[in-house]
Amino acid sequence: MKKLMFATALAASAAAFADPTALNANGFEGYTADTGVTVGDAADPGGGNMYFLYQGDSDGSTVKAFGVGDNLAAPNITRPFYFQGVTPNANYLELSTEGGTLWRSINTLETDGPEGGATTNILGTAQAVAAAGTYLDTLVQFTPTEGDGAPELDDEADKLAIWLNVDSNGVTNLMVRAAVVNIDGEPTATTFTITNKAVNAGTWYRLTVKAIPDISDGDEIPGFQIRLNGDVLMSDTPTLDSEYLEVKGDSEYGEELKNGALFASLLGTASSPTLQGVGFKGSGALDDIVWTTEDPFANAGGDAAWIDEVTEVFVGANLSQAEKAAIASWASGNSITVASGSEEVAAAAYLLGLTSLPTAIPELTITSIEEGESAWTLTVAASVGDSALALPETINGAVMLTQSATLAGLSSASPATATFSIANGTATVTVAKDAATAKFMKVGVGIAPPANANGQE
Repeated sequence: MKKLMFATALAASAAAFADPTALNANGFEGYTADTGVTVGDAADPGGGNMYFLYQGDSDGSTVKAFGVGDNLAAPNITRPFYFQGVTPNANYLELSTEGGTLWRSINTLETDGPEGGATTNILGTAQAVAAAGTYLDTLVQFTPTEGDGAPELDDEADKLAIWLNVDSNGVTNLMVRAAVVNIDGEPTATTFTITNKAVNAGTWYRLTVKAIPDISDGDEIPGFQIRLNGDVLMSDTPTLDSEYLEVKGDSEYGEELKNGALFASLLGTASSPTLQGVGFKGSGALDDIVWTTEDPFANAGGDAAWIDEVTEVFVGANLSQAEKAAIASWASGNSITVASGSEEVAAAAYLLGLTSLPTAIPELTITSIEEGESAWTLTVAASVGDSALALPETINGAVMLTQSATLAGLSSASPATATFSIANGTATVTVAKDAATAKFMKVGVGIAPPANANGQE
């Protein structure tokens, strides 16, 4: 099997979401906490899939409830985007794997579970790493090991391990087990010490691991980037030896390789660019675990990840009679004749408050996103084809924010959440940072019929 593996005291939890960029996400809110409930080899109560599989003699990991004040809303932690603003967030998994391994599959549709202790298809078919990367985004608490602390790994399967170590002098460091690869593509298993980020035992961290199909610019060496609370982790030891690094220093990942910010798979060139799951060993805690092909920190500049995207004017498929009458009145008042086949263009022009009929449904584009202390400000321009379109100061529709393609219900009618204004033909939308908007990973802006005018009468 080919697995991505974390060792000794990692953490995860979740609830299901149907975002197209999420391979899967799951959590612990459907479990009854503090009753000794375990998650291994059992269907998730929220969705029925088997997410966690235990390999060993006796798993002591159980679902726990956060204590009063012990939650993940603290300023030092940001939840994975699929869970930001999602409530309740009352439970987590306390890890105690008792010498075994608690696996979290990436392919939850094909998991068989353990068969007499065998590992045959325990995690389902391996999944190809996306060309732009596949991400594990989760929350963890580390518990330190003593001595060298290196976990026991499968030399023919495991590709990466991460753990917290305490040496004989009491110094705590985050450690990574990966490979140093020479110019012939031969890997040497190596323990890397993270030098740019201090980690405290028993503290929640957001751990994000990006799997990359090839970090060598053509030599087919899969590798990993590791982030902790958004910060890229680095080691003083590069993952390519000096001779190989000199050859690859100007490649796509050259700077990251020279800075010790990437880690080659333990299997080197023999490693296929696939993943089956992540394994947890030892003690610690987990909450919010997500497999995704969307960069959780794209355009973030920090923990917020608003991604601008071209949006559209939303035209309701089932306009009410009142809405149709309003469009007809608008057309008559502006001496506009709506030809057959131009009804949607006319509806869009009405929603935007235009006084003439454009040649096509106008497009809205987010031209800038600025993050302030308490709100985001989005600037929105309109166009038809290659020509700019000046928006009037008053529109007939409601301003809506979208997450993916789903209307989120935030509109100009909700000034506590979003405000809207138009000046000099350009719209400005101000969105407050609150529980309703914090979970947005992608955001679009559209103009939709007012809520009281939608649907059939």
